[in-house]
Amino acid sequence: MHMALLPEPDLPDRSVKTAGPLHHYPHTDLESIKEAAPTVPPVSRWGLAPSFWAHIPLLAADVEALQEVPGVPGSFALRGQPVRRVEVLGVAVEVECRDKSARCIVDDGTGLVPAILWLQPNGASSDAPEDSRHAVAAGVETAFAIKAAHELQLGRLVRVQGRVTQYRGVRQVTVDALQVENNPNAEVLHWLDCIRMKKQLRQQQL
Repeated sequence: MHMALLPEPDLPDRSVKTAGPLHHYPHTDLESIKEAAPTVPPVSRWGLAPSFWAHIPLLAADVEALQEVPGVPGSFALRGQPVRRVEVLGVAVEVECRDKSARCIVDDGTGLVPAILWLQPNGASSDAPEDSRHAVAAGVETAFAIKAAHELQLGRLVRVQGRVTQYRGVRQVTVDALQVENNPNAEVLHWLDCIRMKKQLRQQQL
């Protein structure tokens, strides 16, 4: 007995169709959609920006993303605005104390920022008169630095303010002030400050 074969039903075509070469679609080219880096204003106008004189709250990833200003060694810019001093906040994941300095690495979840605290301020002269203003200021600065170094402990939440520098090709913060934070909301508030500051830098024009 022979069975009649039924015709195969028409099924929808589910084969994968390629869209063709990527160069037919310019928006898939990463280079074409990158935001052009803003132009940094002339050095003579940097001092007109209030942010140039303040410690700008930044995340570790932002510190790493700072652009070096061509022709001005040791200078950096963010969103086309000059940046000299920054403020970072995070957990001290590495602490190393020496005779003349204390070094820590700050982790805020977006990256790591090395911070160096000099216990002997730069420019302090050992042969300066004891009653001179320079000696008094240097002594006060050294006392604050030693106190901050004693409070610096592994695993503590720290707020670091200082100048952005580079040492052996590694970007770091040379500490002006260091504070151990006990406020549980300090990190969240710092993140909000970072967002607000980025918006201000975007709108700031010199």
